[in-house]
Amino acid sequence: MTKKEIEKEIVSRITKVEKILRIILFGSQACGNQDEDSDIDLLVVIDKNVYPKNFKEKSENFLKISRAIRPIEKEVPIDLVVYTKPEFEKFVELDSMFSRKVLSQGKELS
Repeated sequence: MTKKEIEKEIVSRITKVEKILRIILFGSQACGNQDEDSDIDLLVVIDKNVYPKNFKEKSENFLKISRAIRPIEKEVPIDLVVYTKPEFEKFVELDSMFSRKVLSQGKELS
């Protein structure tokens, strides 16, 4: 699959299992300086307006998205971050170097 096809497949698979607010591709793939060993870095914001109550709930959010894209990981490794809406708002509010990089250099896939 081409890079564009992989991106479309990621969006398709994720949106089939969960209502999504944003899918952001970041890292080398978003900046266009990837090589054959580069992974895909994704930040997914699911449309849930609550913080996960506990680790189990946070893990369930992550696993639902992770399982959806597992077939793609057979072609290219994927690093995944999954947030609910309030978690993402906190991520932005913290204004860390990581959040600034994701927001400034990231590419919206959905």
